[in-house]
Amino acid sequence: MPKTLLRTFLLATVTLPTLLTARAAIAENAGVETVVVTAERRSELIYNVPATITAISGDQIKNLGYTDMKSVIALVPNAVLPDDSENFETFINIRGVHQADINAEPNFGLYRNGIFNGGVRGNLGSQIDIARVEVLSGPQSGLYGRDAVGGVVNVVYATPKLDDNSGYVTGDYGNYERSEIQGAINLPLGNDLALRATGWWINQNEGQLFNPTLDRYIDAHRDLGGRLSAKWEPTSQLSFLWMAELEDVHGPSFTAYAPNGIGGVFNVNCCGLPVEPPETLHTIRHDTPDTEHWQQFYLSQDINYDTESWMGTFELQGAYRNYVLHLQEDQDHTAFSPATNPMMIQQIQLRDEQLHNGYGQLIWKSPDDQRLTWMAGVDYFDETFRFDREFVGTINFNLLNNPAFGPGFTYANLLCSFLMAGNPTGSYNGGCEGTPALGFPGLPGAGANGQFPYNVPNIGLQSGGNAFGAPGSGINSMSVSGFGTATYKLTDALSITGDLRWDQTRKYLTYRQGAIPGFGATALGTSYLTPLFEQIFVPYTDIQADTYVNLAPSVTVQYKLNDDANLYATYATGFRAGSFNLGTSSPQFLSFKPEKDSNYEIGAKTLWLDGTLGINGDVFYMLQSNLVEPQTDPVEPAFIGLYYLANVGEARTYGAELSAVYQANDWLNLGTTIGYLNDRINKGTTHGQSLVGQEIPLTRDWTLDFTAGVNKPISAGVNFVADANWKLEYGGYLPASISNLLTTRYQDLDKLDIDAGVLYDDTRIVLYANNAFDSVIPQFQYSDGVENVNLGRTYGIRIQKNF
Repeated sequence: MPKTLLRTFLLATVTLPTLLTARAAIAENAGVETVVVTAERRSELIYNVPATITAISGDQIKNLGYTDMKSVIALVPNAVLPDDSENFETFINIRGVHQADINAEPNFGLYRNGIFNGGVRGNLGSQIDIARVEVLSGPQSGLYGRDAVGGVVNVVYATPKLDDNSGYVTGDYGNYERSEIQGAINLPLGNDLALRATGWWINQNEGQLFNPTLDRYIDAHRDLGGRLSAKWEPTSQLSFLWMAELEDVHGPSFTAYAPNGIGGVFNVNCCGLPVEPPETLHTIRHDTPDTEHWQQFYLSQDINYDTESWMGTFELQGAYRNYVLHLQEDQDHTAFSPATNPMMIQQIQLRDEQLHNGYGQLIWKSPDDQRLTWMAGVDYFDETFRFDREFVGTINFNLLNNPAFGPGFTYANLLCSFLMAGNPTGSYNGGCEGTPALGFPGLPGAGANGQFPYNVPNIGLQSGGNAFGAPGSGINSMSVSGFGTATYKLTDALSITGDLRWDQTRKYLTYRQGAIPGFGATALGTSYLTPLFEQIFVPYTDIQADTYVNLAPSVTVQYKLNDDANLYATYATGFRAGSFNLGTSSPQFLSFKPEKDSNYEIGAKTLWLDGTLGINGDVFYMLQSNLVEPQTDPVEPAFIGLYYLANVGEARTYGAELSAVYQANDWLNLGTTIGYLNDRINKGTTHGQSLVGQEIPLTRDWTLDFTAGVNKPISAGVNFVADANWKLEYGGYLPASISNLLTTRYQDLDKLDIDAGVLYDDTRIVLYANNAFDSVIPQFQYSDGVENVNLGRTYGIRIQKNF
């Protein structure tokens, strides 16, 4: 353990300031046990929930100015959120269980106000006007179902109140010319109906990343959204909650750079090919704008009927989500044009996605005030995901006839040797003749044994379109499940809970790969480009279907030593359905199996000092099977860097979490969380290479978090206010290439977010600095050496008015 980490650990252990469980808002002069959550689909005090749960209050999120899920997840022990450089997916890693790639479904159960919001694209967008975020750590499939292998994230938004005419507005201006306005208003309309309207506008004109080639900031963006919710309670037994949200985002499609430089032709540094020099965050040289636009529309309904009898409560939930993405990316990550070098292929990626899904669930809950309580339910999920991932390649044919290594070998021969298969004996002959027996046709006019030199027509710049997922490709998913849970109080102190869920998911894949028309291609150009590009985009069409069935049990024993000590032991399982890759060299690599895990855990929740100090701790041991990780595509040329997802083996993880929260007095609260993980792959290979003993990538060995909140009166009607969140992450590895899971150490992160100012009447004015230490480290590395980093220091002023 590094010395700085050891000192931090000892400091946290001695000072005891936080807790995973009660990190939610603590009312003035109230104890930590007042926090109410719905983590087990019932409203209950967080102290009484026999599970490892972090509840993060909306006030804390709002005061710190957090609008992204990465900052929120940083408050959870043993949880990290690596940056997605393409910015349209949310990768949450809880206890080492992570989403291997955008081809896989999320590794966590995602819920909005207790309603499932998962599916292929777990894009959470901005987090505005939140009541709290609840994070259940560890597998939860028994109660929550599919995707809950790492845990569950439930975002609980502020909902209408029938007796509260109030609201807020917040304005924020900071560096990078970033401005933000958000606000909400709660409007009671009579005794039984209320509305809540929320809106936000976030605009950033500059950024951390600059492209001097195009004279533009790469990470400039704009986010516009609104949410309208309504609550109707026609009787004391019946209630309706409706919510609609629309978010529209324009931003960057790729936020990464090449610190060691990059080769202009598939990152090959030889043969006199052009090489980009090392880049900095301010000298990222792309000649195509990296842009994306996505829009998400969401509807939900939650109906509750309380029979006020032994029959308990019935709850009917429903949701609909529509998501659209349009993306353009400089795929060669350079500013080299086809005129730069005869071998230069300018590459642009165009991605278009459309997703819509529907979810329905019926839950029957028993009354809470009896020795045996139970819950049963059924749900149905249907999703259609359409994806087009097109690549446009442009070559200057006029330069290909230039001699490469003397007059007997042209650049056309050299290009062919890179991209084409050559003859079956493998002799080096330029490759232009192809291998028809293997499905590689070669180029027009190339002889059976190759030609030296091989000449192409002088037809100038020619473009061609190819696709990993041509238009019409898509995945349809249908899932049905049923579950039951029951808790029996053996005594007032001892209880046992059992969960059992049955899931069946059916997925259908329609997939087409290869050349596609358009993009200004000519007939002559296509006759030469298509056979070249088919060595990468091997043409085929395939239809596959698979069914995944799972039975997920869990059992928990809870024992209350006294009013201030609560012990629990849990066995739980997790399940993420299998699926299909969105691009491989051949149909045999398209599908991968479900990923499962099982977790053994014991924990304790304790209260001290009349309930003002809460200390929670847990230890766990988890086994993962059919671990999904990227694999090198063995059919493609290795330097291209293409990959697919596959089940590589098994892993085991053990760890511990310690959390505490302390309400020191009526104006100061303190907190800390500590997470430790030891994760190893204990069974598995990748193309014959053993993975045994390797750590799971993108997983931290240690996570530590310290928080403080101050609200101290300094004069009549004026309070000094301040908030701080200090996040430390240590250890782990980045997946620096797709052929070897462990190659580059994950650099340590030391991140401090802080604000301070005054609260006057109902107006809060603060100056803030996020990532005040400017800790900027790699978050992910790609096979061509390009890497993305977290956001560095930002600062500004924030004004919030409550009314």
